[in-house]
Amino acid sequence: MVNNSTIKVLLALTVISIGSLVAQPLIDARGVGLCGTYTIASRGYNAVGYNPANLGFVEEVPFSMSLLNTNFLIRNNFITLSLYNQFFTGDPDTPGEPLDLEQRVPGQNYTYKTLLKGYIPSRGLVFDMGSNTSFPGLNFSWGNYAITSGIQVFWESNLPSPFFKLLLELNPVGSTYDMSFKQDILIIQHLGFSFAIPFPEFKVGFTIKYLAGIGYAAVDSSGGYFHTGEQYITSQSFYQNRQAIGGDGIALDFGFTSDRVDKWQFGAAINNVVGKIYWGRRNYINRNIDWIEALYPIRSTLGIPTESGVYTSGTLNQFWVDSLNVRRFFNLPPDSLFQKSSEAIPDSLIGQFSSNYPAILRMGVAYFVDPEVTLYFDLSTGFTDYYFARKQWRLSVATEVTHFKYLPIRTGLAWGGEFSPEMSFGFGFATSWADISLGLRMYGGYSLTTATGFQFAVGASFRKMKPFRSAATTPAGR
Repeated sequence: MVNNSTIKVLLALTVISIGSLVAQPLIDARGVGLCGTYTIASRGYNAVGYNPANLGFVEEVPFSMSLLNTNFLIRNNFITLSLYNQFFTGDPDTPGEPLDLEQRVPGQNYTYKTLLKGYIPSRGLVFDMGSNTSFPGLNFSWGNYAITSGIQVFWESNLPSPFFKLLLELNPVGSTYDMSFKQDILIIQHLGFSFAIPFPEFKVGFTIKYLAGIGYAAVDSSGGYFHTGEQYITSQSFYQNRQAIGGDGIALDFGFTSDRVDKWQFGAAINNVVGKIYWGRRNYINRNIDWIEALYPIRSTLGIPTESGVYTSGTLNQFWVDSLNVRRFFNLPPDSLFQKSSEAIPDSLIGQFSSNYPAILRMGVAYFVDPEVTLYFDLSTGFTDYYFARKQWRLSVATEVTHFKYLPIRTGLAWGGEFSPEMSFGFGFATSWADISLGLRMYGGYSLTTATGFQFAVGASFRKMKPFRSAATTPAGR
């Protein structure tokens, strides 16, 4: 597992890199309120990362610039407040006492333990956090061009499902549990240039992004098990820790959006084509490593030799328990019960390595019910299960209502993917020169008690657009 010192290093890298910057989400507050249904709805610099073709609607938003955007995202794949209350806060028949998991569920032929095990996904517990920090004033669009920049932080970890089965089944004789797991912490700076080309009946757009790797730490388990025999317990596991400072790569976005056809509009985009980050390459982080290490000894903490000029490190850890029984447990010292070995991986075997910046395919439709109500529909999928992408289809539906002159109201629903279902709400204060928006998205449920995660966003931007509630081609961000 990534140890505390590794986490401290990456947090230090974040602080050093962003200074006094302002946090921006992976999607702005309006997009959060629309539950990410943004293939058609996005406009101005907020179209970058979703559909750069929307920059071509210059008549709607000639200029936009980020002033302040902040976001917090945290989620898992099955633990909810409702689940916790159901099993652990008290039996309704015996107030104050937790449920007896061995009891049968009333009217059923299975126990509460079986019911609880049914909630555990095959991947076990997946927990992730993410944010994107932008440079205020350096995210803007002018005409059909845009410049965007920011720092992304991603953290994902998981506990395998056999870990929970071990807790619930209390290690029956003859059982063997797979205890492999994976954990990633990733910090990237991105700088993008986007432009759109208008055609008579549609727009196409392109983005090229430079990805500067700031910090990387990961645990990759090549295998592990826990076995209970009739007279003893055995266990063995292998974990590879890998860290890096500095790296770079590129990613490309392509988008298409039609002009409005009666009450309909169509679009599609593919994000992060050929997206990949090569760790260990020299960039501004490791070129200025001496200045950074005046604040924090990054390389020595990660186990990277300070005199070698190498900015990657790796360790192969092995843990095992050999034929542990009751007699050995009480007669041997604790450090003899559990064995551990740690071996540094040679620099020649680590060298430069890469991590994917996953691609996402998006397709969208907008239906303009009337000048004050718009419906949006998106269908999307990732090409890998990593970072912010999932290799599952996701359908989202959202609406934006502008009946109240300066107070747009938004809501959305989504199904599919690991954190389905989703529900979002949002509103804002919008004029032709400024926009202040708030958005809340719930993952895994339709209420605060059934949700497995939350995303909250607040955003403010300066822009120039058509007068409020004019007969625009689309209701861009009103």
